[in-house]
Amino acid sequence: MLIRILIFFLLWPLLFFCPWWLWLLVVAILAFNFDSYYEALAPAIWSDLLYGFTEANRFGTQFILTLIVLVGIFIIDRLKSRLIFY
Repeated sequence: MLIRILIFFLLWPLLFFCPWWLWLLVVAILAFNFDSYYEALAPAIWSDLLYGFTEANRFGTQFILTLIVLVGIFIIDRLKSRLIFY
């Protein structure tokens, strides 16, 4: 539990200083290592609130990173249940 909390706080600087695709890759790796890693939603919502589009004209939503993280974690959790070594 302590490791999860420390990793959660390390996601924040990674969000601000690394490209979005690297942050998503790290979140995907963490979602494979931990069960139900929904802690990544808080930095994703914060990023969308700061850097999101002022108009919802692209893909119909302003919270695109949040949706990607939410769907990605859901898919990874489903995939882990079907894999033999998890």
